[in-house]
Amino acid sequence: SEASAKGDIQNGEEQRTIAVQTTKESAPSREWSFKPTIFTLKQDIRTWWNRFKLFVENNKIVDADLRNCVATFLDDNCLSRFEFRVPKGPVDMFELEKQMVKMFGQQPASQTDAVAEFYNRKQLPGEDFRDFYTNLWILARNAFVYTGDFDQSRYDYLVKERFITGLSEKAVFWRVDVSNPQTCSEANDLVVQTYARLQILNRNQPTPIISEKMGDQENVYQGTHKHVKWSDQIDLHNTPDGEK
Repeated sequence: SEASAKGDIQNGEEQRTIAVQTTKESAPSREWSFKPTIFTLKQDIRTWWNRFKLFVENNKIVDADLRNCVATFLDDNCLSRFEFRVPKGPVDMFELEKQMVKMFGQQPASQTDAVAEFYNRKQLPGEDFRDFYTNLWILARNAFVYTGDFDQSRYDYLVKERFITGLSEKAVFWRVDVSNPQTCSEANDLVVQTYARLQILNRNQPTPIISEKMGDQENVYQGTHKHVKWSDQIDLHNTPDGEK
């Protein structure tokens, strides 16, 4: 009958409409895509990490890019800690989550932790001494900013002491320490001069004393064939007879 035919047509249209709606719902929504907020020490790391995991899954970020991806969502204070504690290279979500919780799990970070991080900081293997010096000042600011406006001159002595004692090259430490610099600037200048002198010695020694790259630990001090004292080797270039 005519009524039955119209009913079949109507039912067919309704089924097609449902099929189209189902297809639209199953397709990923561009509007759902989002970026995590910048993580700060005031936030809860577990809550933030759950949102970050959704971002990683939605954007199919691979392990090789994961470390750099996290770094782009950290504020300056968190980034300085992250850069020196999380090795560069591929890392999986599970391992990185453990490291993040370990670093930022107790929020907000206590002032005691910030002070301890400053006093425990040492020059890392392969780290340029200039990067070490700069990071010490960042850590000092984080540790002592609670005292009010951070006055750099008040903490010059502390940073100078940490800079000298934290140097990884024994020859450089010895030279700077015995010179007894009074300020950070003087200590930094002495380190520059010492590396320059040691590079001159390298060119005149059969066995490299120190890497040509400042702060590089690949060629650590191995002594010399003549067993000459460090003081004699370095001071040799302070005399007219020893200049090359």
